[in-house]
Amino acid sequence: MPLPYYEKDAIFWLNMAHQGLRKGSNYIFAINLKSDPAFIGGISLSIEPYSRALIGYWIAEPFWNLGYATEATTAIIKFGFEQLNLHKIYSNHMEQNPSSGKVMIKNGMIKEAELKDHISKDGNYHTLIQYEYSDKNNLTFKNYLF
Repeated sequence: MPLPYYEKDAIFWLNMAHQGLRKGSNYIFAINLKSDPAFIGGISLSIEPYSRALIGYWIAEPFWNLGYATEATTAIIKFGFEQLNLHKIYSNHMEQNPSSGKVMIKNGMIKEAELKDHISKDGNYHTLIQYEYSDKNNLTFKNYLF
């Protein structure tokens, strides 16, 4: 997410969500508290060829380490397999953000790859760790959102 986050960034994100839903190529959901409609983050499922999709998520810093990313990831994996009939769902995290990897592990995803110097951010190259979930026959979900 861009920082600082301007109104133009929010407009871009909302337009991307609307177009992705219309085309069936990107499903973007807000993450809200159950007790309060406060917007605390977002999660997406970007559809790719061969019935696979990439999960991306972010949570506002005051809500880190409270289980919200894990809960939202559980729900979007379930949505992807049960509603979209995907074969494989995967996600990446930057090597210096192991907390994001813990979210993936808690959801039964397994480490699939380490992509050395794969992306550039702030003028530096970063390694991505990739996790995947492809065994939809063994899904066991808590009943969060669906």
